[in-house]
Amino acid sequence: MGGRSIKKIESKYRPYILLIPFIIFIILMLGSTSMIEQSLGYNNQEGISSITFKYYEEIIFTKVFLESIVYTIYISVVPTLISLIVGIYMGIAVHFNIKRKNRLNNIIQIPIIIPYTVYIFCIILILMQTGIVSRSVMNLNIIDTANDFPLLIYDKFGVGIIMVYVLKQVPFVYFIIISSLSNMDRKYIDVALNLGSSKIQVLREIVLPYLRNSIMTAFFIVFAFNFGSFEAPFLLGNPKYNTLPVLSYKYFISSDIDKRSYSMVINTIMIIAVVILLHIYIKYNERKNRRNYEKR
Repeated sequence: MGGRSIKKIESKYRPYILLIPFIIFIILMLGSTSMIEQSLGYNNQEGISSITFKYYEEIIFTKVFLESIVYTIYISVVPTLISLIVGIYMGIAVHFNIKRKNRLNNIIQIPIIIPYTVYIFCIILILMQTGIVSRSVMNLNIIDTANDFPLLIYDKFGVGIIMVYVLKQVPFVYFIIISSLSNMDRKYIDVALNLGSSKIQVLREIVLPYLRNSIMTAFFIVFAFNFGSFEAPFLLGNPKYNTLPVLSYKYFISSDIDKRSYSMVINTIMIIAVVILLHIYIKYNERKNRRNYEKR
């Protein structure tokens, strides 16, 4: 009994134990301690030794901060869902295309190694009002001037930002799906087809339920990255609509030294949000493993 209970405890807390080296690295190397101290108004460099929560109180309920949270969630969820839908479709389509599977895998690997900054530069060249698409449409006499072309860069809907995320993250989702499908026993699909099930029924009743865990993993990873990403929203976003990382940066470079504490507050809140998301993901995995164990 003692050994079984120890194993149960070890299994429960193992994900958190494995995160300890990473957490220590974040605290010691990336200045998380200093960030939290400054968010509480404590700053040795400025000779401030008192702790206060006034910076949290002053910013959390401001219109700018609340709008930034809503926009950050929007700019994180939309490309995540699009990447999941496209990546899942591509993974399923390629997996069952045995003849071209290896060739397509090699092609789809290419976007993963391309940096985000390259995608940002390409999107600017292609979609800005004086870009390639705009000039092509003008040459076809569809529009008269570049100003007639819809604003797809620096717009309030973040079209350019979403496109950058989707282009980069679809291949990532694809490889998570294709790796999961490679471990799937094909006999279940063959039996279902032989019994008269349509391909849509097989997809809905067998393939997608099998991929549920992989889909959730991809969602958490992609969403967490989008939530904390800075480059694309900063370079392609409308100055009136700031994600949390961009808003934090603007506060940090402000000439008003007090606003630096607002920046640290935002960074601390973002870290807490990611930790909560990580906790939810770990709990989800625990429930999944418990269900799998009970089935055995």
